[in-house]
Amino acid sequence: MLETLPNLTVPTNGDNLSTMETISRKERQAALAGIVMGEGCISARIDEFGKHGKQVDLKFQITNTDVGIIKFCSEVYVENGVGFYYALHNKLRLEKLKQAPALTIVVDGYRRLQKALSLILPYLYGNKKQQAEFMLQLIAHRQSRIGQPNGHRPTDDTETVELIRRITVAKKDRPNPLDCIRAANQVLQIPQSSTTIRSAE
Repeated sequence: MLETLPNLTVPTNGDNLSTMETISRKERQAALAGIVMGEGCISARIDEFGKHGKQVDLKFQITNTDVGIIKFCSEVYVENGVGFYYALHNKLRLEKLKQAPALTIVVDGYRRLQKALSLILPYLYGNKKQQAEFMLQLIAHRQSRIGQPNGHRPTDDTETVELIRRITVAKKDRPNPLDCIRAANQVLQIPQSSTTIRSAE
């Protein structure tokens, strides 16, 4: 049986606003995953100038000019005990690029990332699913190295370096839409031999 949130309701029908349907927690997590596939960024890198020398910097963030979307993300995080913070894009840079102001919601830290990514992983598809899976593997690996000699030194750990590389590749290398077999009313077919294109993300 689905767990429900009694205070979260939406009209099921535009003509009868008194008819309300309860939204389950899992449905909200699935909706968050949908936002992440379009607007989310999962990143991993080795920070050369960390507080304690080189360290692994992991982040999961969602950016949008619609603050209602960011508010929804924050609600799902609060409901599920995920820690997060907000970031604003540099105003002068936005003006220079002629971009609208955007708000970012950020999750970092191994435990917080594990919780956030585990919430949405069952509902992710494509590149974002790969990125999330590699990030969770990377977190588990880094945690396993705690207490080991030189366990904090990421550049000496080939598995850490490889998982960061995989996340980067999954973020940027994507099948070329021109290679896909596109027929109306049929599921899109993505050939395994498709050439990859580099994303600007």
